[in-house]
Amino acid sequence: MNTSVGERAAFWAGWALALCDTLWGGALSGWFDWSRPHEAWLAIGFLLGLPAYLLDLLRPGRALIFLPAVVVVRWLAQSYADSHLALVSPWQSNVILMTAGVLLQWSKLRTGGSARRYH
Repeated sequence: MNTSVGERAAFWAGWALALCDTLWGGALSGWFDWSRPHEAWLAIGFLLGLPAYLLDLLRPGRALIFLPAVVVVRWLAQSYADSHLALVSPWQSNVILMTAGVLLQWSKLRTGGSARRYH
């Protein structure tokens, strides 16, 4: 099955967004106090975006499970880090990663298969 330019572009645009999200998270994680559990979980959540996205190259379909899990880990860690322990908006730090996940899902729905076709 041939893939269109738009499907390949969606996959690689999602990859680029996941890379930007991970690099941005890596820069932010350097300022965290890793001895505090909620900040360590938040830093780990910031660093797992690209590895979860690239997991689809090794095991097709797994990234569609792990990307939402990374978003939930990030959201809960961010909510726990707040001083009044209330759920914060999941959009605060997850927009880039959510967009990457949507692009990956769209490219997979269009091709009906794996990301292995794109490289």
